[in-house]
Amino acid sequence: MLSSGDNPTASLSVSPSILTAGGQATIEYANPARAGDEIVVEIDDGGFPTPKRSFVIIQLDENGKGTGTWDVPHDWDGANFNAPDAVQVTCPIR
Repeated sequence: MLSSGDNPTASLSVSPSILTAGGQATIEYANPARAGDEIVVEIDDGGFPTPKRSFVIIQLDENGKGTGTWDVPHDWDGANFNAPDAVQVTCPIR
């Protein structure tokens, strides 16, 4: 996690915190240093040795904020969300 002046910390949040198989998750990302950029959120199921993966592209506004949605798969037990310079968010799927 970055925390210095030239590289402000990014924030990543997912709602709801407990996802429903077949439902939707809302992904919010913010990082003023990436204003106007397009970022990729990588989502995986934590499987080993080969996790299932999904990606959501979010267009950030002039303030570096953006939102995306993800369709929650029926065959995942949980999801790990990763985005540039942000701390991973992990959500169970019921």
